Amino acid sequence: MKQLIPLDHIVHYLLDVLDVKPGKLPDRVGNSWRQLYHLANNYKIYYYLAVWSLDCWDEHIPDDLQTYMKKSIHANKTRNILFVVQIERLAQLFREAEIPIMFIKGAACLLRGIYPIETRYLTDLDVIIPKQYIKQSRDLLEVAGYLPEKNSNVPPHHHHIVPYSHPEHIGVIEIHIEPYDRSIHDADVMPDIWNDADIITLQGEQIKVPSINDHIWILIRTSGSGRMFLPRLAETLEMSLFINNNYPIDYSIMKERAERDEMPNIFGGMAYSCSRYFGIEFAIPGNDFFFRRWENWSLQLQRKLLGNVSFLASRKRFGSLTFLTHPGISSKYRLLKWFIHYEFFDDYPHPGLLRNFFPLIKLWRISKNVVTYMLFFIEYWLFRIFKEF
Repeated sequence: MKQLIPLDHIVHYLLDVLDVKPGKLPDRVGNSWRQLYHLANNYKIYYYLAVWSLDCWDEHIPDDLQTYMKKSIHANKTRNILFVVQIERLAQLFREAEIPIMFIKGAACLLRGIYPIETRYLTDLDVIIPKQYIKQSRDLLEVAGYLPEKNSNVPPHHHHIVPYSHPEHIGVIEIHIEPYDRSIHDADVMPDIWNDADIITLQGEQIKVPSINDHIWILIRTSGSGRMFLPRLAETLEMSLFINNNYPIDYSIMKERAERDEMPNIFGGMAYSCSRYFGIEFAIPGNDFFFRRWENWSLQLQRKLLGNVSFLASRKRFGSLTFLTHPGISSKYRLLKWFIHYEFFDDYPHPGLLRNFFPLIKLWRISKNVVTYMLFFIEYWLFRIFKEF
């Protein structure tokens, strides 16, 4: 089993979000164990935190909660073992049909053994298929007994197709055309991903996964404008595991790709988080004061998320415009324009409604984006002013 890395700083951050008074761990948790694990589950790090805290603080955790945690950890381990079996069968299915397939994101982590198997929760199996094989892949899955998810509505321009599930398999499979949504330049995001792929052998089956650099970049870039909080706990934890296990990462590639997508601070934010929460020292691009301001702003919004927050998507996009881009109006204008473009092609309402009321919907969405950006820009500046007093 791979060794667990300390999560003390992560626990302190979660308790800060919960607004628990400062103190030493584990005493600081007090009566907030259930709230702590619930929040960790929201941030997709519950199982890792559960395994680590049971190992370190078992005498402090209530007995009934320990029992529940141990059962859930065992269930997740079993689930991931079944995922590995499903991955092997899918790889064989696509190999026999001569359709290229690559397992990405959590599935790639599982194949590489980055996490102890019980600590990583997979919501689905993400794979990428060359665009010209998408129809053939749909037919292959349906012949094999997979069916498209009935309640899943995926726009035609999205970076993945509708998910497929099988009654005899635990995992939903999500076929990607691109690893993540297209960039501000509306071009193929990772054209060399197939040429740079690594091969992992599982039960004699050769399975493609992204190269280490491509995996890390997908980790950083996926939903970058949606998960723009600092820190992004699950992603920071995963990247720290790669670094601690001495995987070779070319940080110059990360910086170049971030610049190309006009989100230069998306890599800097990840580097800052790894340093701040896991003690990993490497040169952080940018101003440390800037990242601390970003972190403080994120903490305030995370606390608000514990209640009922209005305009959440707009708040996140405001944060992206403020923190991910270069200073100045031009880069922010291009990103805002792309957000509006994204809403119409990937996040649009029912097609009939769009067709009948397109001019009004377009006017409403443009106005909403501009007005909410202005409102939350004012909110952010007020936050800065109050922080200085």
